[in-house]
Amino acid sequence: MLKPALGVARKWSVHVPKDSIQLSLEGSMNEEPSSQIGNLEIVQDHYDALNRGDIPVALQSFAPDVVSVEPDHFPHGGETRGLEAVTKLFVQGRSSWAEGGCMPQKLIPAGHRVVAFCQVHVRLNGQTTWIDGQVTDVITFRDGSIIHRRTFEDPQQALIYAGLTTEDAGS
Repeated sequence: MLKPALGVARKWSVHVPKDSIQLSLEGSMNEEPSSQIGNLEIVQDHYDALNRGDIPVALQSFAPDVVSVEPDHFPHGGETRGLEAVTKLFVQGRSSWAEGGCMPQKLIPAGHRVVAFCQVHVRLNGQTTWIDGQVTDVITFRDGSIIHRRTFEDPQQALIYAGLTTEDAGS
């Protein structure tokens, strides 16, 4: 669960160099390696753009019929369908950040999916406390486009959803 970080005075840079993220091709589940690498790059580019506040670039690989699912208790939780609605969701969510970001720490391909283990560290507009936590996104691809994105607070549930095990994740 995301929780406020009390007494945090540091500022985080939202740019994470691609070579600093742990990538794993284990547990790849019958997807072509070149497709998996392409999917990993799309996911990393998505987070890079999101963290710079460039929503059009962040969503450029999202399909018109994309579905995004976040835990119900998140500020914009629930299921959102279609690129227009998902764009609005991302604009609303990202515009509430005063600073910080959602930085992927590890990306794992799982067939036509990518599992992204992310560190969230944001300060919302008008707030002095930081929100810190981990989420795991499972991003599903079809023909090079993102068709589904689901956020989990429990990384084990994300792995199960993606058809992976803890061993596949290298944990």
